[in-house]
Amino acid sequence: MTQGSAKSMAHLYFPDFLDQRMTTLPLDAWARGEQENGLYTPRHYNTNDEYQDLMERSPTPWLGLGITSVAQTCYVDGIRRGSEAGNLQAYETWQQNRWDSRQNALYRGAMAHGIAFASALPGRVPLTGQKSAVMRGYSALSTAAWYEYVDDEWPMFVIRAEETVIEEQPGWVVELYDEVACYRFTCKGDGERKEDWEYVTTEPHDLGVAPFVRYTNMTDLDGRHTGEIEPFIPLAKRIDQDTFDRLIVQRFGAWKIRFVTGLQRPANISETKYQQEILKLKINDLLIGTSKDMKFGTLPETPMDGFIKARESDVRDLAAVLQVPPYMFLGISANMQAESLAAARSALMAKSAERRTNWGESHEQLMRLTAKIRGNTEEMQAYDMEVRWRDTEVRPLIQAAQALGNLAQQVGVPLEMLWTMIPGWTDTDVARAKELVEVQGMDALLAELAGQTTPGAGTTGTPTPRGQVTKIQ
Repeated sequence: MTQGSAKSMAHLYFPDFLDQRMTTLPLDAWARGEQENGLYTPRHYNTNDEYQDLMERSPTPWLGLGITSVAQTCYVDGIRRGSEAGNLQAYETWQQNRWDSRQNALYRGAMAHGIAFASALPGRVPLTGQKSAVMRGYSALSTAAWYEYVDDEWPMFVIRAEETVIEEQPGWVVELYDEVACYRFTCKGDGERKEDWEYVTTEPHDLGVAPFVRYTNMTDLDGRHTGEIEPFIPLAKRIDQDTFDRLIVQRFGAWKIRFVTGLQRPANISETKYQQEILKLKINDLLIGTSKDMKFGTLPETPMDGFIKARESDVRDLAAVLQVPPYMFLGISANMQAESLAAARSALMAKSAERRTNWGESHEQLMRLTAKIRGNTEEMQAYDMEVRWRDTEVRPLIQAAQALGNLAQQVGVPLEMLWTMIPGWTDTDVARAKELVEVQGMDALLAELAGQTTPGAGTTGTPTPRGQVTKIQ
């Protein structure tokens, strides 16, 4: 596009980006536990400050916990192709960009907002100057993409924007990406007037596609992206209201009220003095009535059991719709057996598997893009590329060893294939174990495992670590 065409397109579609951002902001607040409370509060002249204090104590980041429970089961451990044993060159790009740690933020953004994005652009490794790709993740707060059809692989164009200050006034730095270049502009305010826009620069990338990949939580056939926040906000509000109501009772109605009627003021004390002294009772004071009209009694405290049970019921509802085991929200019972825990986690793991399938396809698309940037035409066309996810199931090592041993003895699965299934082992651990067996034999590996959980770490005669790759900063 020419500068004028790019400017016109950015000006035309920027309001849509702002609409997406405004829709995403409250979802982001709920995900971080910083939601605006919509609590009902009774109006009372003398208790506004106390009610405000209880309101600030009531919000709980339940929806953020639902996101965390899934995100912590999703970690990429390798990228392979077909029956090939080793990782592809694309995984080197992944490691250079430190995406072992950065990937989790991408998943959390997709679940919180319904959609997130990752980009890959030409770059170089700073220390070596090696040609590579720079991978970055973006949330729906800063990035929006437009597609010709809802299921298209690549967007027609992308707008990415960041807030800034222009001439002491709020404004934006806006980047428009198409299949050829990135066009950068600044705009004052919300960019409503075209004259508020100013062209800055054009940076060609010549990749043939707008270099952004979308990561969605759930997408229907009409292209609507649903996250793990928006559908459950009404239920989360109910839980916050339950908490607030319980705190109100706990603060104002959780104790008995003592009363006396028919009390007469002694003749030798003034009304003012009487009002000052009447409530100054100590715990060991004894009240004695001399009039037959005097009565003593108590008003019972408000029972809190109902408020507590109501909150627990709503929390269980939230756990059910989020497909999260209730014990993660309410606490685990000490007598739950391994089979019961596995059954309770089955819905969560099914949900995790669905998300990993979606995000795995996005990762593979991103890796094909990085392969093009690095000039690897074979991997660029590798549509049989597969992401290998880490096994995050919590199982005792002895239980896993017994299961893998049965596979080896009864089914005849080669030991080298079973090593990848050992809990906590990465591809690096598998490679080190294979090298150790080839050099010193299986007995050396077994002796290694007897003293530690990963092979070749800090013992005499084990293989030295492979050279590390300098990562893109």
